[in-house]
Amino acid sequence: MKRLHFFLNFLKDRQIGAIFPSSRFVHTRVLSKIKTETIKTVIEYGPGNGVLTKTLLKKLPKNARFIVIETNKKFCEELKKINDSRLEVIHGDAKKVDIYLKKLKIKEVDLILSSIPLSFFNEQEIKSLLKKTKQVLTQGGKFIIYNQYSSKAGSYLKGFFNNLKSQMELRNIPPAFIFEMTQE
Repeated sequence: MKRLHFFLNFLKDRQIGAIFPSSRFVHTRVLSKIKTETIKTVIEYGPGNGVLTKTLLKKLPKNARFIVIETNKKFCEELKKINDSRLEVIHGDAKKVDIYLKKLKIKEVDLILSSIPLSFFNEQEIKSLLKKTKQVLTQGGKFIIYNQYSSKAGSYLKGFFNNLKSQMELRNIPPAFIFEMTQE
């Protein structure tokens, strides 16, 4: 039923980046790249209905903060139903991450996740988002972007991050690229 609900939202909202929620195989790959013990602050761009969000919350330290930025109002309503005081839901645009963090008095972030396909943005918007993302990541912080349906995203990411790693997960509809970068 959740997959159907997600699909119906996809049909109504052109800003939703996937037909269905990411598969458990994508989530497993993403989560395998994260050492949660020392994370203080996480941001997730485009969490959708929160499938990965819920799983990651179970693994985060009790004092961590988890900020999700979602453009779809219905998904925000679903996210607000997650009963966890560490979660902060922002109905907004990831391109304004710097403004949201300033309001929340957060200077650095240990982990940023994104499921928003970069193909949704024009080149200037992509560069702006990646620049803002890099600026708020702590030294050693990670940026993981998944649900990219083209390897072209890697060419943009290489312009901002030197240590780009990528994988493809075929067990997703459609198959997805996962990119991992660590702030040097």
